[in-house]
Amino acid sequence: MSPRSAIRRSRTGVVYVAVLGVAMIIALLGLAAVHISRVETRAMAGAEQIAHAQLLSASAVELALARIAIDANWRSTYSSGVEVPSATWTTLGNGSVRFALVDPDGSLSDDPRDGITIRGIGRFADAIQVVAVDALPAGTPLTSLAVALHSDGNLTNSAAMTCDHIVSSNGSINTPTGSIAGTGWAVGSIVGNVTTKYANQAPARQMPDADAVWQHYLSTGTRISIGAIAGNRIEYVVMSPGNNPFGATNPQGIYVVDCQGQNLTISNCRMHATLVVINAGSVVLRNRINWHPPTPNYPALMVQGTLEMAWDGNQSLNETTLIPLALVNYNPPGSPYEGMEDSDVLDSYPGVINGLVYVSGNLTITQPLKLFGAIIAGGTTSVSASATLIYNSVHAAAPPPGFATGSALRLIPGTWRRLAR
Repeated sequence: MSPRSAIRRSRTGVVYVAVLGVAMIIALLGLAAVHISRVETRAMAGAEQIAHAQLLSASAVELALARIAIDANWRSTYSSGVEVPSATWTTLGNGSVRFALVDPDGSLSDDPRDGITIRGIGRFADAIQVVAVDALPAGTPLTSLAVALHSDGNLTNSAAMTCDHIVSSNGSINTPTGSIAGTGWAVGSIVGNVTTKYANQAPARQMPDADAVWQHYLSTGTRISIGAIAGNRIEYVVMSPGNNPFGATNPQGIYVVDCQGQNLTISNCRMHATLVVINAGSVVLRNRINWHPPTPNYPALMVQGTLEMAWDGNQSLNETTLIPLALVNYNPPGSPYEGMEDSDVLDSYPGVINGLVYVSGNLTITQPLKLFGAIIAGGTTSVSASATLIYNSVHAAAPPPGFATGSALRLIPGTWRRLAR
């Protein structure tokens, strides 16, 4: 074989190997493309299954609400945390669903005031998704809403109280040196000068659930850090859906202050808000106050702790005379009063709370009080200053979240969330 022939044959072999290598690469790329396509197809199918399962989980919540609506005894029918059905699934379209009703204390039947969590479970093909939402009773108003002032503990009055409706206690009413111009109602005795007495009554008036009453407001309210409130004093400010001097505004006008065990003073303020104070040592209202909730049937003030009403209901909140060196506009743009807003400091507002006040602990009234609405105290009540109470039935007619009992439920906005199965 000539050298030239050998070279030619060698080159032919190299070309063959190169062609074979290229062919193998193309084949591998083709296989990879097929594999990627299969993976993408499976992923798309999986995503579609998950999306269907998510829709089914929401439908499971709707199914739970429908079952509750037709069963007045649902708290006895179902057990907390137990999935329904427990061993199978309920077919819905091309998928299936389950639901569970969860009471934080582990028992659905022990208290009709308890809020619950509705957990919906949806299954489509191989995908399972879970959604949860909180709900509160929204049926019959608590009987404590039917009076102008109710104390779960004893009520002691040493001043002149005027009430156009009922003052009540799940304990006793004692007015040794005072008087109540109105009707007194008590589970125990009534001693002293009360115009109309209903003593030794039963049953006791229903109180808000100590835990569930806060649920709606904590989930929808805007949090205010106690550290953002200088000296733990909310004073010389206006708070409303359009104005929060301590941070972001809340369109519903619900603001939550976690006192972390500290005290809080509210003084010389105009409040057009639902203020929720939790983990408080004590809360004191001082000097001059004008207070309306932005939603008429909602609470004006809720206190987890004790409350002293030491503001003077005989004095108006006056922009021109309150603090001459630092005048405050209490109806600025975004916070109108009775539809009026301005940029001056020439207005005056009556010293009154118009709304529902709830305190979980003891209540003391130490300065002249004017309130249009209702007061509920979870502890004892002590009154040592004149008080004028004008009852507003709006709260009983349309009980706010946390102040109702019964089988009907109201979903709490903002509490929808996805859960792991």
